[in-house]
Parts: sequence; structure tokens; C-alpha cells
Amino acid sequence: MKAEAARSGGSEIVLSGAGGMGKSQLAASLARDLRDQERSDRAGLDVLVWAKATEPDQVITVYAEAAERLQLPGGSSSDSPAAARVFLKWLETTGRRWLVVLDDITDPEAIEPWWPDGCGNGWALATTRRDDARLSGQGRALIRLGLYT
Repeated sequence: MKAEAARSGGSEIVLSGAGGMGKSQLAASLARDLRDQERSDRAGLDVLVWAKATEPDQVITVYAEAAERLQLPGGSSSDSPAAARVFLKWLETTGRRWLVVLDDITDPEAIEPWWPDGCGNGWALATTRRDDARLSGQGRALIRLGLYT
């Protein structure tokens, strides 16, 4: 599969295609596979965060909830943007294995500040109907999905 090849090359993945193509289902399948690796002989995931990403506030809310669940210092959901930034900073420095799924990005520019920086222990997987260059580069592989045959 293209996504596995892209990820093995160190890239984060953006799945792009028209509505109803199965992008979210594919993302869920990849996330499940990574999670279940923990039960096999390979490393799995310690943290899996799934955020609807049609609006930045959705991502901020999910990140703030993650910061609170992880009991991160400064991760109180009473100030969601601050807690979300704490979570993003934690992703950059943690030794735990993580995956963040940004599902259905409609405005890449608005989501960009909330895109986690992939590192050796974690990465982001995104889905979108958009097909513009802004979603590729910066260590991201844009994979265009077509109709299932």
C-alpha cells in the first residue's frame, strides 16, 4: 500500500480524495494496525488521538482533552488553546509512541498551527478532500485516492 511505503520513508501522510472515497476508513484501519502492533512483536502506540479537523476549534478541543487525560502540567481544559499547545509541545518531546489523526481538513492554513511536528516517536495522518500543494512537503506525502475498483 502507498501509505505504508510513504510512512516507511519517514513521511507523514495526507490522504486526499473526493467525499465517500473511504479516506477516514483507511485512516482508521491504519490507526488500528498501529495500535494492534503492540500485541505483536513490533512496537505499537502509547497515544492515539483522533480529531475532526473541519474547524480548528475541533482540533483544539481534542488536544486539550488529550492534555488533560495525560495529566500534562498546564493541560487544564479550562483554557483549551493553552492546553492544546501544551499537548503539541509534549508530542515533540515525549519518548512515548503516538499517532494524531486529523480527519477531514477543509482549511489547511487554519489547521497548520495545530499540525504536530512528526518526530522519531510519532507522526500525523490526515484526511482531506483538498488536493493542493499546501498539504504536501514539510515531510508530508500527499496520497491521492481514486475510486475503489
